Amino acid sequence: MSGTNAVAPCLALLLTAGAATGQELRDIGPPVLRGACFDPVRQRIVAPGFGNYSRDWDGTAWRQAPDLGSRGTFSSFLTNDRLVTLSERSGGLTWTPAERIGHAWQDLLIVGGPISRWGMTRVHDAARDEILLFGGGDWGQGAFWDETWSWNGLTWSQRSPVHSPSPRACACLAFDANRQRVVLFGGRDTQLLDDTWEWDGTDWTLVPTPNRPSPAWNSPMAHDPVRGRTMLVAPSGGALALWEYDGITWTQRLSPPGTQALPSGTLVFDPARNETLLLGHYDTVSYHSQTWAWNGSTWTLRADLGTVPEFAVDFAVTPSPSGNTVLRFGGQGSSALWEWDGVDWTLLALGGPAPRALASFFSIAGASFLFGGNGIAGPLGDMWRWDGVTWTQLQGGPSPRIAARSTVAVGQGRAVLFGGLASGGPNAETWTFDGFVWQQANVTVQPAPRYAQAMAYDPLRNRVVMFGGQGMSGTLLDTWEWDGTSWTQCFPTTAPARSGSMAFDMGRQRIVHGADPANNGGSLTLFEFDGTNWQPLPAVGDAASPAPIGAYSGLAVTGPSGRVQWIGGENVVELVPTPASATGYGSACGSDAPRLTASCLPRLGEPSFTLELSNCPSNGPVAIAGADTSANVPLLGCTLLLTPGQATVFLSTSATGIAAYPLPIPAATSLLGQQYHFQAAALSLVTANGFALSAGLRCVLGQ
Repeated sequence: MSGTNAVAPCLALLLTAGAATGQELRDIGPPVLRGACFDPVRQRIVAPGFGNYSRDWDGTAWRQAPDLGSRGTFSSFLTNDRLVTLSERSGGLTWTPAERIGHAWQDLLIVGGPISRWGMTRVHDAARDEILLFGGGDWGQGAFWDETWSWNGLTWSQRSPVHSPSPRACACLAFDANRQRVVLFGGRDTQLLDDTWEWDGTDWTLVPTPNRPSPAWNSPMAHDPVRGRTMLVAPSGGALALWEYDGITWTQRLSPPGTQALPSGTLVFDPARNETLLLGHYDTVSYHSQTWAWNGSTWTLRADLGTVPEFAVDFAVTPSPSGNTVLRFGGQGSSALWEWDGVDWTLLALGGPAPRALASFFSIAGASFLFGGNGIAGPLGDMWRWDGVTWTQLQGGPSPRIAARSTVAVGQGRAVLFGGLASGGPNAETWTFDGFVWQQANVTVQPAPRYAQAMAYDPLRNRVVMFGGQGMSGTLLDTWEWDGTSWTQCFPTTAPARSGSMAFDMGRQRIVHGADPANNGGSLTLFEFDGTNWQPLPAVGDAASPAPIGAYSGLAVTGPSGRVQWIGGENVVELVPTPASATGYGSACGSDAPRLTASCLPRLGEPSFTLELSNCPSNGPVAIAGADTSANVPLLGCTLLLTPGQATVFLSTSATGIAAYPLPIPAATSLLGQQYHFQAAALSLVTANGFALSAGLRCVLGQ
């Protein structure tokens, strides 16, 4: 990698790098974009991921940045280019700031601060370089608050303004950069509000605007400093409406596209392109992960990352008859049928079966079948057939029950259903279905009565495996197998600590079980079953990771990729066997050391992968070295963190001390799992040797 045109030689040099091991739980569904801000260093919009990777917008496309771990629902840049998020933790009781350091997020251990309340809104007050929080409602108490708090990156302060907006939750906030004030609109207490207030750093002032939007809450606001307008996008008459505030009054402008809308989305101004972005919005049944740009006169669709079904719990999932898609039905109060093709969701139907939760759902004989569940009046026993176009109600079948689990034993030619919760409690019935007729199996040995257990079919051994569930006296953790005629109990020496859901992973050739260790919709702990024992399956993103990924009470299914996927309330998490990653290692040398980061995840075929340098002297020389192995070599008071002498490229920084070196990654499967190590050097004014070295950057090419 010598010179500035050394992409191919660099990659060829590193073909012999050692392969990485391990797997990752990765959210692969369309993202719900929560909270965004402009990155002044890299000149991009950053939308931190909610338990997953952030996404960066460079004006043309969204790309996943390699910074696994943020769980923030609010983000902002403080001074010294500190990207921080702020979100509720510990069951919604406290506010926890987190900061992105390179490609890792870490919680900031700040003592004190306000008690977390639902709808406590926040904004970055750039004039005073602090995060301002206002209002909120007590969890489950019905009370509202008018407290004003600020966080300066180090400490919390409760403010004592002479005047204040009335107690409320979910107020709309934005910072007016031209007038150096925070603007607040609306919110809700026992009703929706439509008043306008301004914060000058000391006190709140009510602004009697001649015109104003309809009462609104939880709606996005942003300020355009070029046009000197604060913008609000809020529902109005069943559609989204755009309003602009000039410090005196509100004026309605051209509404963004969309016929139905709920309070939602994120507004963020992009100064690199002088436009305001509306990131995502909800309608009555789904979230649209779209990026719309407003230039002051027109709206333009910049990107569409897909559709996310309405949030639901206790829904049912099954692979479609072809196995190329996954179907999701219902949930509490829902009768929606959705289809997941591995990339996006499509709403197939809203009618047919009555709304229900915890139904049994499976595909056999070229169709998908729905049975039972928990309806408005209790357990259901109706049976429905989905042929890909319409629902048809069938007759016959087991008695009404809730959370009976089922799976299709392909080698046995039948679906197998066990247990369920009826009015008399859990049962231990075994039923089979061939696509036409139900039959109750007459077995001499049977598992204990249960419901909500995990079930999956192992095609290698032609066995249905069942684990755990809820029994007559509590949680069960036993393992059973069904061979088509009888049940046999297994006695593994290890087992998951909780019952969750499981499916067969084609790549691993194992049944993989995932359960939330707290059983409350948090991160997944994985085990795989080899026919004899359950073995822990470590994965980045599991409970042992500092960056857990929640599946929101998801259900496991063999997805279109052949890998296990957990279909969650608003996300899809997949077990990726060879994940791409870019992580820092070692330590930088020098207080003014350069920062070396990757622009996005280093995936095979990624044309825009780039090594990026910041915190360097302006218009100065820098170097990036690459090697196939890491090292620990003393170098003039610093440490070289990679094998010397393999590849080096020399660049010049911009006036803002930034440099970038593109390394497009070929779509060559031979590169899968290969590791690359990089380190950068720049001139230094504080080190005795006159140069400073960055920390190392380890990149693993993956999926």
